[in-house]
Amino acid sequence: TMGLGENILRANGFTTGGITTPVSVAAQGHYAYVVSYSTEQLSIYDITDHNNPVTKGSIITNLDGPIDIKVQGNYAFVVSELNNRICIFNISNPLSPTAIGFLTTGLNRPYAITIQGNIAYVSNNFIPRVQLFDITNPLAVVARGFFPASLPSDVVVQGNFAYVAIPSPVKFSIFEISNPDLPIARGTISSGLNNTGGVYVKDGFAYVASINSSVIRVFNVSNPDLITGVGISTTEINAPYRLAGTGNFLLVTDLSGAGIGVFDISNPAALQWKGYNSTNLNGAGIMATVGET
Repeated sequence: TMGLGENILRANGFTTGGITTPVSVAAQGHYAYVVSYSTEQLSIYDITDHNNPVTKGSIITNLDGPIDIKVQGNYAFVVSELNNRICIFNISNPLSPTAIGFLTTGLNRPYAITIQGNIAYVSNNFIPRVQLFDITNPLAVVARGFFPASLPSDVVVQGNFAYVAIPSPVKFSIFEISNPDLPIARGTISSGLNNTGGVYVKDGFAYVASINSSVIRVFNVSNPDLITGVGISTTEINAPYRLAGTGNFLLVTDLSGAGIGVFDISNPAALQWKGYNSTNLNGAGIMATVGET
C-alpha cells in the first residue's frame, strides 16, 4: 500500500500472503480484494494497518482464470475469463466469502468489469462488445444491452455516459447509457493518442493514458458529442497505463517500469508533475485507491 504525501507517494506495507500472479485488486473500507489468475482465487486482506496487511479469507468456487474484480456493498463481482463468467460472491464475512452464482450471457473471453450504480459493464476479448448487467439484486443478476467496443483498455462510467478508450484502431469514445437496454454512441476522438491505457474523468474532463507517446492526454467532455483536446502531460512516465484519482491528484502506473507517478490536475490544461515512487513494486499494473492510500 502507499500513502499520498504533499509532493510524492510514500510506501507503506505490502503482503505476498496467499498471492500468486495477482492481476486485479479492489478496495472498500478496511479491506482489499485480490484475484489471482494462476491459482484461480479471490483473496481478502485487512488493510486497516497499511503497514501490515493481514490475510483473511479466500475462495475458488466458479473461478477459472479470474482476471478482474469490482466490489459493491457486501458483494464482489469477478470476471472469470476462461469459463466466460461474471461470478458473484457474498463478502459480508471477510473470513469466509461465499459463492452466490454466475452469468455467461453476452460473454466470450471477458477480461474487465466496471460498476456504476446498479449496472455492471463487462468487456470481451473475442467479441467486440461491452455487455451490461443489472446487479440491483446480486442474487438474480440480469443481462441488459451492450455497446460495440473492440478490446477497450478501460471503461469509466459517470452519470449517463460511458467513457471508453480503445487501443486499436486507437480512439476515445463516449456512449450514452441512460437506457441500459439501448446504449447510444456519442462523440469520438483519436487525435494525440497512440495505444491507449486507462481513463479518469473529473469535472467535465477526461484524462486518457497514451502509452506509446508517454503522456496523459486531457479532453473536455462537457459536450459528449464534441470531444476537444485541452492539455497534455510531460513525459516523466515512460509507458503510462492505469489511472486513478484522489482530490486534485492523478495517479499513474508505469507499464514499462515499476512505479506509480503523480500529477497535480488542478489545472487540466497544465498538468504538473509531482513525483514517482517504486518502493515494493515490480511491474506495477492495476491499482485501487481508498481515500489517500
